Amino acid sequence: MLIGDAIEAYWPDDDTWLPATVRAVHTGGSLSIAWADGSESEVPSDYARHPGAISDEEAEVQLVEEERAEAGDEESELEWVEDLDADDEVQVECQKIQQQKAVEHAPRGATGRVNDAPAPLTRHRGALRDTRPAWMTKGLGVGTEMFGEATGELLKPGLTRTDLEELERTGCKDLGYDPFGQVFCESSGGSRAIGKLETLSAREIAASPQLAENELDDDSPPCFELGTNLSFDARVAAAEDIPYAAAQNPSGSFSVDFWARPQGGSGYRSPLTSRDFPPPRGYAFFLTPRGQWAFWIGMPESNEWLKIDGSAAREGEWQRLTGVYCGKSQTARLYLDGQEVGNRRASKAFEPNTQRPLRLGAGASEAGAKFSFHGSVRDIRIYSRALKLPLPLDGIGSEPPAKRRK
Repeated sequence: MLIGDAIEAYWPDDDTWLPATVRAVHTGGSLSIAWADGSESEVPSDYARHPGAISDEEAEVQLVEEERAEAGDEESELEWVEDLDADDEVQVECQKIQQQKAVEHAPRGATGRVNDAPAPLTRHRGALRDTRPAWMTKGLGVGTEMFGEATGELLKPGLTRTDLEELERTGCKDLGYDPFGQVFCESSGGSRAIGKLETLSAREIAASPQLAENELDDDSPPCFELGTNLSFDARVAAAEDIPYAAAQNPSGSFSVDFWARPQGGSGYRSPLTSRDFPPPRGYAFFLTPRGQWAFWIGMPESNEWLKIDGSAAREGEWQRLTGVYCGKSQTARLYLDGQEVGNRRASKAFEPNTQRPLRLGAGASEAGAKFSFHGSVRDIRIYSRALKLPLPLDGIGSEPPAKRRK
């Protein structure tokens, strides 16, 4: 690849290929590229390809699928030929039996010869040959005269089509990450038991004494605090990195609380990030291409980000963002100006960033800055606990910082 080439580059966060341009080719084989949103990255050579090209893995999968399709066609043709040969043999044997019976019972003339030729034998209903199990057929299969016509209603032993339609209509309650929940819900007794339960909202989970985190007092101080007002002009070079500290990355329950004032831009924009990748660790805040606030936390055990999308951001206005994670209930929530705007329950536990800096004004703190933010950030507070509802307004206050100083 040459400098200036238009390529497709692999973006591991979303497991997709995105348009980019080659900026530099390094001796070690890596490339410096510029993404469509203007940010730059250094990627290995196998993370770049010409537009429309497919990777070796994709080509191999495609070849395997084609070979399987060809093998399937050959097997289907062979099975059809075998069925046809077997049907011919059955027909011949039946004709012999019919001819023998006709000879025995047919009226004879004076010469003792049979007056009429035997009629051809027609197959008895239920004798049609089919290699599938009877419960998969419709009107076919041995024994249909005795047991009635097979209609295909039995989808699997013990489950009829009517039962399946009823399950699809009523649905099944979300049982979180319980691997036996779906089996329990399908049983008649389990379904009745689950039907009596009310789905707990994130607010009820936080209030439940069984699920609530053993939290500190509401007036306990944050483990990290930065009151500086920082402004960013959407340039990657304007991002500011604060060296790694454990206080910025609590394990277990945690809360991140700060003020932000967006001032335009497009694509993903990150005002504050403290993460590592791969595997996904830590947390990040984004302003999405749709103009919505989002809060991400890393779950390395399942190798994925838990993404909580919130409400729309207000351009040019100060707004308070708070991301909260409760380790005991494994529930993450996003608040805007103290009001909950999104929540999700994780299937695996969150794990913090253990080595990367706290990046302000851009994202991807595990590598070169990306997702540059245009606007201002201030009054950052990080707690080693999940803040309780309602969120405290003391300290930072309910008014934007600019108004409080007047």
